[in-house]
Amino acid sequence: MFFVISGYLITNSRMREPALGVYIRHRALRIAPALIVAWLFSYWMINRYHGYEGNPNIGFNLSMWSLPWEVICYVIVGVLGSLGLLERRYFNLFCVVVWIIYFTGFTEHNQYHWTV
Repeated sequence: MFFVISGYLITNSRMREPALGVYIRHRALRIAPALIVAWLFSYWMINRYHGYEGNPNIGFNLSMWSLPWEVICYVIVGVLGSLGLLERRYFNLFCVVVWIIYFTGFTEHNQYHWTV
């Protein structure tokens, strides 16, 4: 649910800001401070507790798995906004086309492919 709400907020942010550069700056300022703090805290904890001795999960900060996906979504929303597909008059048509492509088997690994 968090990612759904976040997606709505990100899309709303892009729709309010027509300039792509400003949108990118806002996204960077949203993610960079928390990323830096989380990275520094993780680095400090690893040094303080000797690399989490005995922890079966070997990793620096495993909760950062979502960051690449978040950046990909930022890029997609930025591109869609630049193409004008987030405008109200095109958005519904865009959503319908995406759903048709997804459900009719044009995707490579479509689990909803119907056979007659």
